[in-house]
Amino acid sequence: MTVKSSLLIQSSALALNAAIVSFLAAGPVNAQTLTVNGSDQTISDSSYSAVNWQSNNVTLTSNAFLGPTGIYNNGNSVGTLANNGFIYASSNGAIANTGTITAISNNVGATIQGSITNTGTITSIINAGNISGNITNTGIGTILGPLTNSGNIEGSIAVNQNLTITGGNSSTLGTLTSGLITAHNLIFDSGAYQLLQDNINVGAGTVTNNGVLQLNSSQTITGNYVQSTLATLNIGVANSNSYGDLIVSGNADLIGGSISILSTDSTKLLRLYKKLAPLLIRALPWALPVLQQAFLQYQVGAMKT
Repeated sequence: MTVKSSLLIQSSALALNAAIVSFLAAGPVNAQTLTVNGSDQTISDSSYSAVNWQSNNVTLTSNAFLGPTGIYNNGNSVGTLANNGFIYASSNGAIANTGTITAISNNVGATIQGSITNTGTITSIINAGNISGNITNTGIGTILGPLTNSGNIEGSIAVNQNLTITGGNSSTLGTLTSGLITAHNLIFDSGAYQLLQDNINVGAGTVTNNGVLQLNSSQTITGNYVQSTLATLNIGVANSNSYGDLIVSGNADLIGGSISILSTDSTKLLRLYKKLAPLLIRALPWALPVLQQAFLQYQVGAMKT
C-alpha cells in the first residue's frame, strides 16, 4: 500500500466525519427504546434511540439509524451485534456492556460514532467499517479474542490485559488513528496488515509485530518492540521532511523480518537516500543495507537527482 492510498483513506475518513456531523444534527425520528429479549431483532429505520439488549442477536440494516443513547447490555449473556447502519451516542457509550457479548461486528460501510465501553466480557470485536470513538475495558472487563480491524478505528484503545490485533490485507490496510493504544502486551499477529497512526503504551511490556505495520508519521512505543522473522515494517515516505518514524522507549529488536521504505516518488527517495546514507555509515552502520535495499526496490528506470 502506497503513501498516496493511505492519505486517500485519511481524506475519506475526514469526509465521512463531516457527513456524520450533518447527519447527527437531524437526530432520530423517534425516541423509543427497543428491548431485545426472547428473539432476534432487526432494526431497519430510525425508530429507536436505544436498545436494551437482554438476549439473542441484534442486526442493523444499512438503512438503520440508532441514537442518541446507543446499545446497552446490563449484565446479560447476549449474542452478536451485526451493524450495517449507523449507531451513535451523544453522551453515553454507543455500546456499553457489563455482561457477556459473543461478538460485535461493524461491517463494511457501517459506522459506530461513540465509545465502546466494557466492564464485562466481549468474545470478539470485528471492524470493517468505521469506529469513531474509544474502545475501553475497565475493571474486570475482558476482550477474549483478537481485535480484527480492516476498516478505520479513530480513537484510543485501552485494555487492562494483553491484546492481539489482526485484520486487513496487502491491498487494504486497517487504520488505527487519532488515539493511544494501551495494553499489558500488544501483538500484531501474522494476519495483521495495519496502518499505525496511534502511539502505544505497554509500560514494561512488549509490542510484537508478526504481521505488516506501516508508519507514515512519527509514532512512539512506550515499552519494548520485537519484530518476528516473517514480519514487515513499512516506512512511508512523502518527502525528506515527511516520513514514518518509530520511537521505542525500551528495547527494540529489529533483526527479524524486513523493513521497507514506500514512496510515491522515486526521485524524492533517491534524494533522501543520498542525505541519510552518510549519516547511517557513521551512526547506525547496520541500518545502511536496509536503506540500500529499499532504494533498489524503487530504482526503476533512470532517476534524476
